[in-house]
Amino acid sequence: MFYSKPMSISSPSFKFHSFSCQTPKPIVKKSYSMDFQFIQTLSFIAFTLILVFKYKARTRRLPPGPWKLPIIGNLHQLGDSSHKSIQRLSQQYGPMMFLQLGAIPTLVISSADAAMAIFKGPGGGHDLAFSGRPTNLYVAKKLSYEYNSITFAPYGELWREMRKIAITELLSSKRVQSFRTIREEEVAAMVNHIDIASSSSAPVNLKKLSLLLSNDVVCRVTFGKKYGGGGDDGTNRFDRVLHDIQHLVGEFVVSDYFPWMWWVNKLNGMETRVEKNFKELDKLYDEVIADHVAPTRTKANHEDIVDVLLRLQKDARQLITLDNQQIKGVLSDMFIAGTDTTASALVWTFTELIRNPPSMEKVKYEVRKVGNGRDKIEESDIPKLNYLHSVIKETLRLHPPAPLLVP
Repeated sequence: MFYSKPMSISSPSFKFHSFSCQTPKPIVKKSYSMDFQFIQTLSFIAFTLILVFKYKARTRRLPPGPWKLPIIGNLHQLGDSSHKSIQRLSQQYGPMMFLQLGAIPTLVISSADAAMAIFKGPGGGHDLAFSGRPTNLYVAKKLSYEYNSITFAPYGELWREMRKIAITELLSSKRVQSFRTIREEEVAAMVNHIDIASSSSAPVNLKKLSLLLSNDVVCRVTFGKKYGGGGDDGTNRFDRVLHDIQHLVGEFVVSDYFPWMWWVNKLNGMETRVEKNFKELDKLYDEVIADHVAPTRTKANHEDIVDVLLRLQKDARQLITLDNQQIKGVLSDMFIAGTDTTASALVWTFTELIRNPPSMEKVKYEVRKVGNGRDKIEESDIPKLNYLHSVIKETLRLHPPAPLLVP
């Protein structure tokens, strides 16, 4: 509220006059009148803006959603477990819900039928309209090498070709089968570790063992050799970087929801931490690529993921020529996304079996029956383990490693 400035006694324009019985002019009344006009004008503008926003909301025909606060929108309703909060809200507002996350309007789909209606509905659906990725994700942008990965690449020719490479070259049935020996060797090493620990009554940290198993398998499949605590060189560089990056990916980043507040990343140390871990990860990728292109490198019995990507880089028949940045982006997809999700699924499966002894007994009976007295189960026996399949599916339903899809 504005007030008129009182005259100062020290002002040159102030003079003493003889006393008079006349009533002084109502200066204060004039000030209050001006203030009232200002408040009236401000109220009219605010009321007009509210009507405009409500009209736009009606014309945009947004899905139902919870009431939102100014500026932050619905961020305060997500809590620590975003997927649980969204699930609770979807029970109230339906499988198609609108949330305002800061400055980012967000459509939440929480059922298969609603997703099918959107992507494959009448007239072909809106698949193309929702095929893009956000371009304001600070950590993802850095780790994906400016969105040069399969996960975060914008919809277009680059994404289509990288997806085709992943399906036909990196994750084909033939390629997965070629890594069978690696999986069997690493699982045998884990079982041997548990056997030794149990014979001496030593405690077994299943979480640590599961993470080590998935890390070693992913490293050997992707890079051709192990890196980490169980690696051939005895280092734990990848373990440390992976641990820090996973924490960064799960943290709340202000600029993801308020893009104009990018400077907050500098103040709270987020930018420093991301740059530090990115430089270390990039250095490791450079070492891996340099090792693969070295003329003195011993040729392996099978191609790892880096071998495949470098071969495709030289293939003139490809519609796009992969550069090293795009190769590193794909490596981040394989390494960062593949390690923690596998370990999480293993740990929760073990946990649920321990919690449910009857289910544990059924799994043990089925494994012994299929094994038929053999020392170990082969991968060819896995299709016969029907009850174990059901246990794993139920575990993934209860404890999905990634309960929310990439936006």
